Amino acid sequence: MASSSICTAAESSSGELGMIDATAGAMNYAANAFSREDDARRTSAADARGQGGLDSAAADMPVRRPRMALRDTLPEGFVPLREVKNMALLGRWTPLDDRMSPCLPARVLAAMQRRYDLGDQEAAAWLKAHAGAYAGDPDAQRVFARVCESGLYRATADLQRAFFWYYRAWLQGDHQSRKGAERLMRSTRISSAAMAEPMLVYPGQWRITAHLSDRLNSTSLFELSADGTAGGCLIGDSVASAGITNDTRAAAGDSCGQPACAASNRDARYHGGWAYDGIGHVLTLIFDESASGARRWRSDCWQIALLGCRVGSICGRDRRSVAYTLECVTS
Repeated sequence: MASSSICTAAESSSGELGMIDATAGAMNYAANAFSREDDARRTSAADARGQGGLDSAAADMPVRRPRMALRDTLPEGFVPLREVKNMALLGRWTPLDDRMSPCLPARVLAAMQRRYDLGDQEAAAWLKAHAGAYAGDPDAQRVFARVCESGLYRATADLQRAFFWYYRAWLQGDHQSRKGAERLMRSTRISSAAMAEPMLVYPGQWRITAHLSDRLNSTSLFELSADGTAGGCLIGDSVASAGITNDTRAAAGDSCGQPACAASNRDARYHGGWAYDGIGHVLTLIFDESASGARRWRSDCWQIALLGCRVGSICGRDRRSVAYTLECVTS
């Protein structure tokens, strides 16, 4: 998910369960190392870039510009999608040819963690550089792109990831990174995955809550399949938020630990299809009629414009201004 765990990302990228703990340890180190950096310095530098504007040569890039007014429409704690920089919040990235995420290479992270555990200071420097890039700072992304391109800190040179990091910094208006990305494009066949945007919504089990009013929520559990089909069920019924909560309903799940779908309540189940527009950030759910009399969900189609995210969830609204919260349960 937009918020899938580091362990899940490592497992899905490499398929090697044995490295999950090492990868998680590497990322924990990286996060701690980067958090010790001077946040005030990075913030002021980012503000200076925003006030100074882009170099005219980079003016044609699709730079993400903050829409601060959007904050007023989002629930507390959510960051507008256009302002999100931390790679962990941006969703699932298309793997490169080595079957690892372009920004989260599980096997490399595990190897660097092992080196660091043995006291290798070059591995510590690599992990720290990666942490800065992963946090979304364009200067750090440019620096780490050079690390990948040159194979610094006794790491194998990786031109695909070097381009990926140059490109991510370029999208934030970093002119030097543009030059690096263009240089690699002239000399190397760059994978389309290195330029692909992440998927905020992807196959897996999702809990979607429609906030129908200040006191009325309706929560459903969806299984979004890779072939574009979707099935789901209402978790309990639409209830006033002052009464039973989503956690209370989830606690009433079956013996397998799944949220209760009320097997006897056949009209609370539905099926259909789904699609996600990664450019417009719109999730579409289409509900089919069923011979068994499956419930027709308020309308035949939901189109939810995704607006913001935080750790663990995404928020959005449909054309009727109904607010939604989406959480990935499994993937």
